Amino acid sequence: MIQRLIIAAGGIFALLCCISCEKSAPPVADSAPATQPRRITVASLSPAATDLIVGMGLADRLIAVSNYEPPRAETDKLPRVGDYRTADWERIGRLKPTLIITQYRDDKMPEGFRERCASLGISIFNRKIDSLDDAFNTIAELGAVLGEPEKAAAAQERWRQRMSALAARVGDRPRPRTLLVVGESGLSVAGPGTFLDNLLTAAGGHNALTGGPDYSTIDREKLSAIDPEVIIQLLPGASPQQIEQADAFWRSMPQLAAVKSGRVYKITDPDVLLPGFNCPRTAERFAEILHARAPASSRAFLEPRRHGGHEEEVKLLPTAVRRRGDMADERVFVSFVPSWFTSSVATLEQSA
Repeated sequence: MIQRLIIAAGGIFALLCCISCEKSAPPVADSAPATQPRRITVASLSPAATDLIVGMGLADRLIAVSNYEPPRAETDKLPRVGDYRTADWERIGRLKPTLIITQYRDDKMPEGFRERCASLGISIFNRKIDSLDDAFNTIAELGAVLGEPEKAAAAQERWRQRMSALAARVGDRPRPRTLLVVGESGLSVAGPGTFLDNLLTAAGGHNALTGGPDYSTIDREKLSAIDPEVIIQLLPGASPQQIEQADAFWRSMPQLAAVKSGRVYKITDPDVLLPGFNCPRTAERFAEILHARAPASSRAFLEPRRHGGHEEEVKLLPTAVRRRGDMADERVFVSFVPSWFTSSVATLEQSA
């Protein structure tokens, strides 16, 4: 009651002031807009699109993100409102975003999703990001939707310069046959045409898997037949138990050329499976593995990238190797562990 009286009194006072000053008040220009354009705020259910937005310098537009966002300073404290399968409509309704970002195939958008967004007055930006070109082109599309084409163009130029610099460093070096493994089992692989395959090509490698679906599961017999020269295993945010499980699998496949030569590597960056603004950084990691291998008599540390910051370069820092007994065939396995997973740097793990 008291609050209402205060508001009413303030209104009467303002009215009296307007009456007394009516004749002296300056005229309002006819060209002045009645309202400012509505600022676009985003609920992103696509971790890849979220990473692109952060890379563009537009993290302040995000008010909610996916349930599966990797650790990132710009989004760690934002509400989680859904994923590929579900959406928390009650929470989305309270947050009132003007745009929701999804990554569905056109025939896979959940039933009623468009209608629910329409009822809440939310626009939809839906892009399926499968290839490296998809990710790059989505930057410009997001810039247009968010009203920031200049920032999008600048982000694309940074991306282009970084990939061009990588191409110059790789040059005409030999392209080892490389298998991209997803998960600790050792049998889930990325095929041609995927963004991971695109990054491998840019890094100076050749996908040992020459056919089949984008992502598939193979058996041990096919893995032996492929017999890659290099294996890069992608384990985002892997626990020590998952890393040990992966190591155990490769110990059970000693006949593989990559295992014999000590060229099985693990990358555990939390964003390594995202086709986002991190892609040039991931390509640089691949290139370091393929073309700057640590000597057999040393161990190395790889400075992990700061998630959300995309400009730093990869540096290998050699140090002493830790040996385990008399190993006639020393096999070195590398793990790039993010800073949130360990204290500071990623280690090259040696497996017996």
